Amino acid sequence: MQHNSRLAISAIIVSLLILAAGSVRAKPVTLIVGAKAIFLHTAPVVDKDEVYVPLVALKAVGASATEDGDPKNDEQKFKIKPASGDEFSCKARIISGNAMVPIMDIADELGAVTQWNKDRNTLSIRARLDEVSFDGSKLKVKASFPLGCALVQSSWTKTEKKLILDIPGLDIPRLADDKVKNDTNVPIRLGMSADGETGRVVLDLPQTVKTHIDSPARTREIAISVSPSLKDTPKPPENATMPVNTPPPVPAKISKISHRVRNSKAVDVSITADQPVKYKTYMLRNPDQFIVEITNAELDMKPEDVEVKRSIVTRMRISKFNDTTVRAVLDLTRPAAFDIEQGKDGKVNLSLELPRGAGGLLAGKTIVVDAGHGGDATGARGISCLEKDVNLAVAMRVERLLKSAGAIVLMTRKTDVDVPLAERPGFAGRHSAELFVSIHHNAMGKPNTGVSGTETFYHADDSSSRALAQCIQSELIAANGLPDRGVKSDYQMYPGSGFLVLRGSTMPATLVEVAFLDHAGDAACVRDSAFQQKVAEAIVRGIKLYIEGNPLTPPRRPVIKMEEEPGTSSDKTPTTAQKPAVSGSGSLIPKGRVK
Repeated sequence: MQHNSRLAISAIIVSLLILAAGSVRAKPVTLIVGAKAIFLHTAPVVDKDEVYVPLVALKAVGASATEDGDPKNDEQKFKIKPASGDEFSCKARIISGNAMVPIMDIADELGAVTQWNKDRNTLSIRARLDEVSFDGSKLKVKASFPLGCALVQSSWTKTEKKLILDIPGLDIPRLADDKVKNDTNVPIRLGMSADGETGRVVLDLPQTVKTHIDSPARTREIAISVSPSLKDTPKPPENATMPVNTPPPVPAKISKISHRVRNSKAVDVSITADQPVKYKTYMLRNPDQFIVEITNAELDMKPEDVEVKRSIVTRMRISKFNDTTVRAVLDLTRPAAFDIEQGKDGKVNLSLELPRGAGGLLAGKTIVVDAGHGGDATGARGISCLEKDVNLAVAMRVERLLKSAGAIVLMTRKTDVDVPLAERPGFAGRHSAELFVSIHHNAMGKPNTGVSGTETFYHADDSSSRALAQCIQSELIAANGLPDRGVKSDYQMYPGSGFLVLRGSTMPATLVEVAFLDHAGDAACVRDSAFQQKVAEAIVRGIKLYIEGNPLTPPRRPVIKMEEEPGTSSDKTPTTAQKPAVSGSGSLIPKGRVK
């Protein structure tokens, strides 16, 4: 008996040592704010792709929290006041006696951009860029929460006449031209420094100037004075930056196009060049075509027109489009998912295939419809409307239409309740849904910006989710009459993380931003029940198109806009408004709120 007791005690000790060893090996979570790691007495906790942080961490982003009731079932409500002053409610979890908030879930309301590095257990929290303005005497940078700044000054900046302002912890998206208000002819460039945590504003000055930081050490509105004033700086000539006697680049020679049919649902296409090339891609509808345009190239082969049998691609042709462009056109049986990349040898490799969850009929498919926001999470505040309300109005119409078409429809919410972001895709996964469609409406955060239109997001570079977004976006633009803002990766908004409701989805998923609630014209539309019905019908047509592949609206429609917002096109000549879906080395260009 005594021997058995000793064995039992030894087993318990060994077990405790193993658990202790395991806890030692666990990586601590590091929070990065203002491009620096912040120390917290209570360590953040990771659970189901969400990072929970103690309330004190909110101070780092200029926010504060007050209790909104007593704790209940290991949860407690708090009223959180971000730097913007727009108070919102949040449910905190009580973990080891500490109130912890889901920081990525509430990032949008905090005005923050988050990026989670799973390998390093690091969460970067950056402020959103609101505006950059320059009147010749004062450079101002407005951020969503207080940050510090530094002027980069060296002999090089003086010689090259550069004003360089670094703002640690400021997130500047790839496309930020709409954030710049420049009342001078001085060029302003925006970007991120090499550390990925510091926003940088660069002014290419016409002369040497004196600069001074006029703002406090940490502020939402950074102000730099410039003297003498550059208000009346003349506009530089068009050819001012063109080098003299620079030979034109040698055109790439396109020598071969080949294909391999993997099966009736997938085909691989290769375009051989003698050097790396720049290209653009277009997806056309009615008829369905996929186009690759290679610029600064010439055809070093005879034009080809090849029939492709028993495949999602029916015909493939390549020819000289103009003096500097080679174009490959692939005729498709239906909208397809695609991946494209370029090897170091210059070969462009393209794969086209039936998207996941597609094929067969809409009837019998399980689809989750997610009405964004709800309850205390109101979403965008528009002109005489709240986002949560119009999201639900459209989603309920989509539900009825899908059910009438025979689909199995599950709603993440049917009333005015706040469903946690991570729970929405989790709900879809538990019910083995085949598609996830999240319905939202957009806003710029202030009225009368003039920004209007519809855009649809997919996660990262998921090709099937992109195809679903393309199908829905094309139907929406054909129906609602609003500007086409394109199909975009959520990495454009939040590089490396994207939207939680999309990255948490295991099935093809898309997030639709129907219109801008703070645009007078858009807001008037979304409040109208007839417009809501039109939008719902277009979303359902897009879903049906993705699954069944049969277009429901007969007229030829615009090119589906993607990362660089292409405009309309025919299968012959893109318009001047048309821009590429993919370019450069062949990877998707990621560019714009956490949903």
